[in-house]
Amino acid sequence: MESEFVALAAAGKEAEWLRNLIYEIPLWNRQISSISIRCDSQATLARAYSEVYNGKSRHLGVRHSMIRDYITNGVISVVFVKTQHNLADHLTKGLNRDLVKSSAIGVGLKGEAPNERGSGGSAPGSGVQGAAAPGGVTRPGFDPRYPIIPIFVTVNFLTLFLGLMMMITCSIVMASDISPLQDFCVADSNGPVLVNGFACKDAKVVQASDFFFSGLHLMGNTSNAVGSRVTPVTVAQLPGLNTLGISMARIDFAPWGINPPHTHPRATEILTVIQGSIQVGFVTSNPENRLINKVLQKGDVFLFPEGLIHFQRNVGNGNAIAIVGLSSQNPGVITVANAVFGAKPDIPSDLLAKAFQVDVKVVDQIQSKF
Repeated sequence: MESEFVALAAAGKEAEWLRNLIYEIPLWNRQISSISIRCDSQATLARAYSEVYNGKSRHLGVRHSMIRDYITNGVISVVFVKTQHNLADHLTKGLNRDLVKSSAIGVGLKGEAPNERGSGGSAPGSGVQGAAAPGGVTRPGFDPRYPIIPIFVTVNFLTLFLGLMMMITCSIVMASDISPLQDFCVADSNGPVLVNGFACKDAKVVQASDFFFSGLHLMGNTSNAVGSRVTPVTVAQLPGLNTLGISMARIDFAPWGINPPHTHPRATEILTVIQGSIQVGFVTSNPENRLINKVLQKGDVFLFPEGLIHFQRNVGNGNAIAIVGLSSQNPGVITVANAVFGAKPDIPSDLLAKAFQVDVKVVDQIQSKF
């Protein structure tokens, strides 16, 4: 019984690891049922479901507590299966030809034609009823008509599957956007499928308009508190950008207008001055927080690394224009002042007062403007 108990603890440990790994994959959002482990030892089953361990072997006591936790938390369920129906039995002992054949069929190594069972007869062992676990909990029995893959086969298959999923996930982490696997994937913003980005529109209904945007020649309305206007061209305005990892925008500045300190959480930005003189800059991360800034003239280019807070300001007496490129179809934008003082609901003013080391009334006054 000791060897079965040690094997059960090891299988439960693998089941918990696989379960946790699946939950960490962003693409998986469904509840996972407990993993069923078949055991042909009544003594092992009884000990697994017993709340008290009265043995003398310390290493079994530790494993008993582990197995009890797995069962209680719904990670595994241990079910009795008769030895003649144990699909892993051929791994531990020599079997006759018929048992080897049935084990092979059970684990899916060899198919069986429907007429091999004969007509009108039920499969051997189909009358096996559920086995009652200690404590009165009824567990389903084994029915050869619905063979259960033993835990070692399940673990190997899931390990291969999850390994492939990890490779896919790693490729997503390494790039700003998912790389395309076809000529194009025009965004279907009204599609029922929820994915990281947008699902693809049927290529047969794609039109030239899906790759076209008009309006960057028009000046944006800068009559606002900050004196600037951003005209974005992201996947929301140009569906053909989906999966291509690029977008752009036009920024118009009134005299001394600013594009307030902000960050793009998913993109690096490169800016080209088309007209005017523009002061640009970004701040490095903690703890240095160093300001790197420069005044640009027409034709100058400046780069803002992904995720860093940056800004632009027109330092001339006339209008200024800049064109920016971004390394994501949907770069996102977080304007620092709007996020901190305009959050809904409000961030507690006493917290902000302590963070900015000012009076609460000052925070209240600033929040009232957002």
